[in-house]
Order: sequence, then structure tokens, then C-alpha cells
Amino acid sequence: MAEVVAQVQTEDTSQEKGNVLGLVAGGVSTKTYLPFGVTTDNVQTELSIDSEGVDFIETADNKSYFVTVEVVGKDITGTNTAGFRRWCMVHRDTGAASVLFDNEGDSGSDLFIGAGGLSATVEADTATDGRIKIMVTGLVGETYKWAATVTVTETDIVV
Repeated sequence: MAEVVAQVQTEDTSQEKGNVLGLVAGGVSTKTYLPFGVTTDNVQTELSIDSEGVDFIETADNKSYFVTVEVVGKDITGTNTAGFRRWCMVHRDTGAASVLFDNEGDSGSDLFIGAGGLSATVEADTATDGRIKIMVTGLVGETYKWAATVTVTETDIVV
């Protein structure tokens, strides 16, 4: 089973009363998360944003999100490294079951030094809590440390 170790740093740039376009209801914010994790096998593992492995990127009712993700993974005993860039759209009406997820995009820049076979994806949990999940997959018998920068721009503006 994969071990997850992480920490978080967020920067909230919220605008609660509109913006230069004169939108007056709702708000806009951008938050940056720095999830970390460790994999020791090829089982898909969710990166966490706290050291207990239980905190995650939440969604709220009646909001839309644009998510950009950059992930790097490196084996702890050698030079094998991989980097990924992903993005997606998430919208949540009411409750986790209402979460809509537009397929993640990638910039075509999956990068590998050494072994391939590693992967990173962005998903939305539509069954439990509607969270945004950063998932990574390592290699059997190898320990990889993972770090990501996740930028989430959200809005609930009504014009």
C-alpha cells in the first residue's frame, strides 16, 4: 500500500464584491495548493494536502472551478523522474453527486528521465464528497516522492 505524506500552502486572492467587469454578486478566488505524497508500488494514489493524508481540495455547492496541475515524481534511489501538466473544469450544483467534470487536458508535455510507466491524473469524486483529486501512479518495488502545484480558480458569480 502507498504511503502519503503532504503539506499545504494556500494563497487566497478572493474578491467578494465583484471585479472590474462590474459583477456584483458572488465571488471569485484563486487558491494554490502544494500536495505531496509517496508511492511504493503501481497502485493509483491520491496526493494529500496535509501530513495526515486526510485533507483534500474541496468543492462547494453552486460553484465552478478551473484547475491546473503540475506534478513531478522522482525515485529516491536514482535519477528516474517524471513531470506532468494537467487541467480540468469542475462544476458542482448541490451535493457531491451533482459534480460535473470535463475531461482533463494535457499540454502534451509528459516528461520522463529514465523509466516510463509513471502517471498523474486529475479526477473529481462524484460519489462521496465532490473533492478534486490529484492521482499518481508509481512503479512496483520503487519508492517515488511526488510534489504538485495545484491552482484552483473558482467562481459563483451571478450577473
